Amino acid sequence: MNHYQLNHEQLLTLGEVVNLTSIEVFIFKKSDLKFVYLNQGALNKIQYSMDEICQMTPLDIKHDLEPEAFRRILQQAEDNGKTGLLFETRHYPKNAPCYPVEVKIQLLSWENQPAYVVFSMDISSRKKLENELRESEQKFKQIAQSIEAGIFIYTDYYEYANPAFEKITDYRESELKTMHPWEGLDIDLQKQLKPIIKRRLSGESFPKNYQKIQFTTKNGVKKTLRVNTQTILFQGRFAGLGTVIDITDLHETKEKLQLFSHVVEQTEDFIRITDPDGIITYANPAFYRFTGYHENELIGENNRLFKSGKMPAEFYQKLWQTITSGKSFKGTFINCKKDGEIFYEQQTITPLTNSKGTITYFVSTGKDITDRVQLEQRNELLAKTDKLTGASNRHRGDEFLANATDYAHINDSPLSVLLFDIDFFKNINDEYGHQAGDKVLVHISDLMNRELRQTDLFVRWGGEEFLVIATHTDIDKATLLAERIRQKIDGDHYKNFSHLTVSCGVTQLKKNENTEHLIQRVDKALYQAKELGRNTVVTMA
Repeated sequence: MNHYQLNHEQLLTLGEVVNLTSIEVFIFKKSDLKFVYLNQGALNKIQYSMDEICQMTPLDIKHDLEPEAFRRILQQAEDNGKTGLLFETRHYPKNAPCYPVEVKIQLLSWENQPAYVVFSMDISSRKKLENELRESEQKFKQIAQSIEAGIFIYTDYYEYANPAFEKITDYRESELKTMHPWEGLDIDLQKQLKPIIKRRLSGESFPKNYQKIQFTTKNGVKKTLRVNTQTILFQGRFAGLGTVIDITDLHETKEKLQLFSHVVEQTEDFIRITDPDGIITYANPAFYRFTGYHENELIGENNRLFKSGKMPAEFYQKLWQTITSGKSFKGTFINCKKDGEIFYEQQTITPLTNSKGTITYFVSTGKDITDRVQLEQRNELLAKTDKLTGASNRHRGDEFLANATDYAHINDSPLSVLLFDIDFFKNINDEYGHQAGDKVLVHISDLMNRELRQTDLFVRWGGEEFLVIATHTDIDKATLLAERIRQKIDGDHYKNFSHLTVSCGVTQLKKNENTEHLIQRVDKALYQAKELGRNTVVTMA
């Protein structure tokens, strides 16, 4: 037998082809396992120089391979002769992430010494496609596991059945995998299905719908099924995909679905669904009617559309931390309608997850509680307000002063208090009556309140005494404010009264001082102002 012999030039050409091919070629000696040759493709991928690699063995660049395991691989490749050994592994470049490869190892002669040649092909793209296919199949199964319709995949036998299909047929999935897809059907239908299934498994793609199939379950129960089938690729081969609905009790099922839809559409509660990014995918009619939006204005928009700007950022941070962790969130939202009107919504937001635990949607149910909140706010205001003058009451004053004192100490911020008393007020009550006295209290209160800032708290401290809590204000500025108020009242004209004046004490919070000592000192300052003849301001440091 004549063997075709390559001449020198042809050998050089062949060597150049091997050197330039994208397939990685490695050769290492059997004796000490050191590399003696790498083609350019291998050098490019492995990122070592030829000088470096020739001082190394495969074990030096295969960090995940034990010497004994490697010896077994080489022995198997040697035992297989010209066939060599084909397997998948990973290569570890010098300065890059590892990547998957398909490797073939053969024993040959290199310069009259036994050596191993390795042909390696990067299969990253193939692995990516395989992973995507596997993930697609997993996602399909995860979706199928959670839906009520029966789903099955078949070749000559059932390959997969979701829990709903198990429930419909009364067979476990392990039992179905030993059965042909036509079993359980009557003989005539089996004859019709077999050639159709054969066409599908050969790769012919066509949908097939069966409106009413009589199926006998494992327990002998006759069920009427609606089945849809189509051709798919499953684990690298053609297969059939079927969806099944048990329509034996279709009327009852339809009634339940209609009832559910009716409840969602007719309820006066607000229902909306968003994707994981907060994009609105559904809202019920009640929500459209209340907010003034139309469907085409909301679907596809972000839920932040309803923000009024009156909620702190911390509220939304807590909301997202809660629902993205898979928990429900309940809270009162201050939201905004299309026309800008503010409303309060008691809302519950619940995450929906798939079988992998991944959040797919957020469902929000809510109620308008604006009237209730406003009533509560009015009641709260009344509980903290002096009914006659509209000033804050003593309870509110104590509460505010305690908080303001803590803030001043923590932030080293000045805090002053001004205590006013209407001079000779008892005479007014005695001479003109309590109704006239009430009018004086209201009028004086109104005059004083006009001179104050929004950050100051004006308190009816008791009887004819009024306290001003001036935050971020030192004693000098507080004294000027007190004098301005005194002059304003002194210079005003009062119907039915000849003249009204006030006395005032002023002081500033000291370092580490409590509110009790602060009030005691300002009370002493007011007492001195009265002792000095009234209609004056006394400052006490």
